[in-house]
Amino acid sequence: MKYARTAAIFLTAVLLLVAPSAFSLEVVREYQGTQIIREAWVDENGQPATGSEGYSYYVVTLNKKGKPLRYDYYDTQGKSVHTKDGYACMTNTYDNSNRLVETAYWSLIGVNAVGPEGWARRVHTYKNQKIAETAHYDIYGGLTIGKDGWARKTFAYDDRNRVIE
Repeated sequence: MKYARTAAIFLTAVLLLVAPSAFSLEVVREYQGTQIIREAWVDENGQPATGSEGYSYYVVTLNKKGKPLRYDYYDTQGKSVHTKDGYACMTNTYDNSNRLVETAYWSLIGVNAVGPEGWARRVHTYKNQKIAETAHYDIYGGLTIGKDGWARKTFAYDDRNRVIE
């Protein structure tokens, strides 16, 4: 038992020497109304730091109705950077009724990248003001199965507008 406690103390000391900032980072958020428009990782001195997701901060661009159009990710020097999941930007597209029709992930060179859900683009189509279909696409534009286990999902509704399929 004595050796186990010594090993635990040694391991803790090594972790503090190797990554002292990993234990003292905090997130600072800026808002526009109720929407986050910037989220940054800072160290105990308030200086920019790299968080566990591989970036220092992200900035959200909102449309005129306050919906997020894009999320851009940056390092501590303010340069665009890929997140740990491999994308540098996420965009949302809305129709004239301000309904989400597409979410897409992008790399630093401006081509589609696979996002954390396992797809590069998610597209929603609507019929009679309700979502009729959602589909996931890979970086080449082909259907792909996301982490949720499906590539394309269609929706049907009952007379009370509840999803039945």
